Amino acid sequence: MKKLTYIFLSLLMLVACTSRQEYGAMRQGLDSINERNRNDEPFTVSDVQPYLEFFERHGEPNDQMLANYMMGSAYRDEGNAPMALKYFRIATELADTTVENCDFHTLSRVYGQIATLFNMQRSPRLEIEAERKAVYFAWEAKDTISAITFYERLCLPYHMLNKMDSALYYSQGAAKLFKKIGRYDLAAGTLGLDIDVYQRRKDNEKLKQALDEYEQHSGFFDQRGNIEKGRETFYSYKGFYYEGVNKMDSAEYYYRITLQNNPNQNIKELAYRGLLSLYRKLRTSDSIAKYSELFCQANDSNSFAHSADEITRMQALYNYDESERRANLHERMTRNYKLTVISLFLVFAILSYLTIRVYRRQQWQKKQELMRANTEYSTLLTQFNIVQQDLKLSKQDQIRFREEKEKEIINLRKSLSLYQDCPQIITDWDIEQAMLNSPIVKELHNLASKAKMPSKPQWKTFREYMERELPDYVAKLNKVNILTYQEFLICLLMRLQFSQGEQSALFGVSKQRINNLKRSINRKLFGEDGAVSLSNNIINL
Repeated sequence: MKKLTYIFLSLLMLVACTSRQEYGAMRQGLDSINERNRNDEPFTVSDVQPYLEFFERHGEPNDQMLANYMMGSAYRDEGNAPMALKYFRIATELADTTVENCDFHTLSRVYGQIATLFNMQRSPRLEIEAERKAVYFAWEAKDTISAITFYERLCLPYHMLNKMDSALYYSQGAAKLFKKIGRYDLAAGTLGLDIDVYQRRKDNEKLKQALDEYEQHSGFFDQRGNIEKGRETFYSYKGFYYEGVNKMDSAEYYYRITLQNNPNQNIKELAYRGLLSLYRKLRTSDSIAKYSELFCQANDSNSFAHSADEITRMQALYNYDESERRANLHERMTRNYKLTVISLFLVFAILSYLTIRVYRRQQWQKKQELMRANTEYSTLLTQFNIVQQDLKLSKQDQIRFREEKEKEIINLRKSLSLYQDCPQIITDWDIEQAMLNSPIVKELHNLASKAKMPSKPQWKTFREYMERELPDYVAKLNKVNILTYQEFLICLLMRLQFSQGEQSALFGVSKQRINNLKRSINRKLFGEDGAVSLSNNIINL
């Protein structure tokens, strides 16, 4: 049994160790993809799929959130905005924000990506909702830079809604927070929105201040004063400023710099608009016609990319088939719950089986020990009886034979004393030989050696036998009329020197229970506490 338990526990430990190793390897692979995502290195849906499938079965909420975030990022990089949004939303639903170890850092970035998708699809109200959650969870993660950055990005949807005061509120608020922690470069980086608003309002003084601060502190310019790739709109706004203060040559210069080797339609549209405005003021008809057409083409291209149908589709996707999604989520949770219950049941069943086996083994060993002791005692008692008979049959002149038997009796008494409650009284107890050899007494000894209980007819036969052979003793026991039936039988067994182990086996109870019954008998019959003196009192009864 111990060997079986050891094998079972070893198998459990082996499975657990293997599972930990597999989990560690998969988590390391997923973290590697996350690192590639942070460094803008390419990865595909097929790269993420194995990790997503593994952590859906074996992962914690943080693992599952990260895996779905990476899958959404892979679809985002492939240009599949609907699928990207789907997995980003699943990631947010899997995050357990009620626990202490929730990965709020990753959760804030998921909401940041959702906000970016809505910004690209010109869904400002949905963008605001997602961006606010990104801010909240970034603060929960104690990620100050990210929290302020997400806060600053709230200006974009308000700008899209043409709520310029609200847009300025968030951009300027973020700038103050960045300056508070000493990040003047990041504070300058928030001025893009301010520059656009000041240009729209024709506030050339504030526009110039914002352009200068942006150029001096943002860190986006090299030593030659060239802005980094993708931020060329700055030149257009600088052109707008010079146009506003009637420095047309400088304005045209910066508009044309914007267009140099720049395929971005948004940037081109802004430059074409500036040139069109410039040539209208200069009344150059050929250039007006040229840039009117280019501006319309760029504008149409952007409008097509962000058509109303696409916006509607994205908004519909955000609320796609909610009942089906919830049903799938519920089904997955129910399946996981069932698997958990089945697993716990199997573990409980195995442990129960092992516990029962161990318990039964212990009980069997105790029973075997009791049977061995009772058999040995019964054999010794029989041998003692035979030697006593041999001694009585010996003649006076057989001195040697008598001495040998007396020595043998002494040795047998010593052995028998090991099984008695009160060993010292064995030498004073005259056992009736005929009674010890009676069939019913032998039968009870035999049952005790096998740890079996007598039947009611056997107990009845024994009681009738004792009433017939020791009527005075039985009469004295019956006279007090205060003993229970079990206590009465114990008194009969003690009179014939049945050991406590034999009594325990015949009644099917523990030795402690027999000892308690003897205490009760001694108190009822002789007014004495304890069970030690009962054997001597029984002899003298």
